[in-house]
Amino acid sequence: MLTIIIKDNGIGMTEEIRQNLFNCYYRGKTTEQKSEGTGLGMAIVKSLIEVHEKIIEKDCVLKERTKFTITLPLLTSYQQKINNYRNTI
Repeated sequence: MLTIIIKDNGIGMTEEIRQNLFNCYYRGKTTEQKSEGTGLGMAIVKSLIEVHEKIIEKDCVLKERTKFTITLPLLTSYQQKINNYRNTI
């Protein structure tokens, strides 16, 4: 398994942002600064991770930090099946 941890010590996320973070076109706002983008980034990331049958976990503390943990297999399940088959020959 490959584990990727992305974290910061920023202002965290509100409950509303945590609930909607992975929804297409959602753009949470935690500052007064103008935000550019389509609101697709986190939805795409989640979809790519789920294709590999894994999940992305989020851990947020408002006004303290945000942390994402992604765990991915080093071999796809298809590759694993091929390797298992080869071991039986």
